[in-house]
Amino acid sequence: MKKQTSILLAGALLALPLTLNNAVALEGTVQTASTAKYEKAAEKYIGSRLSDPKGAQYRLMSKPYKVKAQLKRGKDYTCMAVDMRVKAKIGSPGRGLDTYTVLFYNGRAVALERDLRKRVVKLPTEQYLASN
Repeated sequence: MKKQTSILLAGALLALPLTLNNAVALEGTVQTASTAKYEKAAEKYIGSRLSDPKGAQYRLMSKPYKVKAQLKRGKDYTCMAVDMRVKAKIGSPGRGLDTYTVLFYNGRAVALERDLRKRVVKLPTEQYLASN
């Protein structure tokens, strides 16, 4: 009985690193999927605001991060944000390069930072962790 318990324990300990590696890999995949979701939504939102979105080129400049922003009536909302660099046509002579910060509330793109009257405040990592 003692020998059988030792074998089971050794087997469990050998499987533990595989489980931890899989969890880390899965966590990275989830984060990547979430980042891709924000990127796609940000492109769609910015594209809806451009006069000629067909030829625009988008580049994600940040991972999603938490901010506080006054979206309406002076009330602060905790939102997610991503920074996108956009190269788009700005008239007949050429193309312009600009960086946009897209704000998300409840998973939906709701505004660009430049639309708001008050400054958007990026939350420190500690505050982000404490709020979860």
